[in-house]
Amino acid sequence: MGWDAFGLPAENAAIKAKKNPMEMVPTNYANFKRQMQDLSLSFDWQHELATTDPAYYGLTQW
Repeated sequence: MGWDAFGLPAENAAIKAKKNPMEMVPTNYANFKRQMQDLSLSFDWQHELATTDPAYYGLTQW
């Protein structure tokens, strides 16, 4: 499962809430993950990734 936080929706939500996007993103990840687990959706959470993780985007940007 992957989480993508780069884009206009995340930026607009942060502007509306008057917060830094990086303050909101981890909370949103956790909420979405909890909701999926509450629905008994099955994912291999050991392979979870986030586009905001430097280990991930460092490999995708030159």
